[in-house]
Parts: sequence; C-alpha cells; structure tokens
Amino acid sequence: MLLWAAFLIGGFTVLAGQTADPRLQAPILALYREDGVVFADMVPCAGDRVRTVYVDDPAGYARWSVAAGPGTPPVSKLRLFEAPPGWRVTDDDPIAATATLDPRAPYLLWLQSDRGDQAAFVFTASQLESTARSAVLTATGRDDEDGDPGSGVVPRSEFERRAAEYCRRFPT
Repeated sequence: MLLWAAFLIGGFTVLAGQTADPRLQAPILALYREDGVVFADMVPCAGDRVRTVYVDDPAGYARWSVAAGPGTPPVSKLRLFEAPPGWRVTDDDPIAATATLDPRAPYLLWLQSDRGDQAAFVFTASQLESTARSAVLTATGRDDEDGDPGSGVVPRSEFERRAAEYCRRFPT
C-alpha cells in the first residue's frame, strides 16, 4: 500500500507542479456502471484519440492498462478490464484476473491521448453505485486532504459540456 501511495504522491506531484498546462487535467474521462459492468467513457478532442488507459490498485501496486495499437480507430468507450478490438493489454496484474473492484479501496483511473491530454481521478467502487448512463463519475478537482484528483457523480450532460468546453479552449 505504501508503494501505491508513493506512486500517487510522486505521480501527482509532477502533475501538480505542471498545473499551468491544463492538458494535464483534461475533463475527458468518466466512469459508470450498467448492469453490473463498469465502463469508461472518453471524449478526446476532434482529431485526437485516446492511446492509453490504466487502473491502479493500492493492494500490491497492481496495474491493468491497455494501449491502442498502430492504426487503431478511435475508441470512446471501453469496458473496464477488457481490451477493445485492436488494443493490447500492457499490464495485467491480479486486479484484471478478477475484474472486480474492492468497495473499500481507492483506485486511480488515468488516460493519455495522442496529443498529450491527460485525465485522471481517484475513485472507489462504492462511488460507482450511484452512476448510470445518465450520471457518471468524473474528475471534480483536487482533494483538499491529499491533493489527489478527486471525483464525484455529475449528470452526463455536465460531463459532456465540460469536455466540449475544454476542446473549444484547447483545439488540436
């Protein structure tokens, strides 16, 4: 657990030190649960595509990550712990073997796009209980206690509005 916390602190110290570049906190990533399955929705800006998505687990520093293969068409939705067609699993630790999330543990969800946009937030499985296609879990700013990127449930329309506004402000 200490290794994961050190990674988060180290990883987000870098992001916090570079907050002048808003592409490091792009509001283009959300999670929701539908029929017991967790999906990640990604809204990259026009002309861009998501190239990497990962989930970190605090128990044993496990990581599940997928990366887009060369020439892979853009993906805007993926089922957590399942690689989309043309993508490859790049890290497949025990978290992926069960494809379940411990309701008491925090996780970090992160993505990076081809142009360098990054989105990340910390979440718990219990937060997903109040999500659906119409209400998603997404980044809501920094947590006051530890500085990690916090998350909360917002209407999908709000998530999509924030992503569109971001893409207007920072076109490709």
